[in-house]
Amino acid sequence: MKKRFDDLGIDNAINRTTDITLNPDDRVKKTLSHYGNGANVIVLSNHINAGGGEDHCVILVYLNMNTDFLVNN
Repeated sequence: MKKRFDDLGIDNAINRTTDITLNPDDRVKKTLSHYGNGANVIVLSNHINAGGGEDHCVILVYLNMNTDFLVNN
């Protein structure tokens, strides 16, 4: 995903690339340290092979985004 965002010129950052444990407060602080809590910030959380399994999921979080934007775009 990062490479695709880079190819498209979409500013992005990665919190971690290895399987390390962050407590919830540190995870939030690290996430906010990249772009803050702005209306145009989208957080993607990839869980690939979580717990050693073969499944994956992507969690999409909109921070402070006007829901009218989501409906109309």
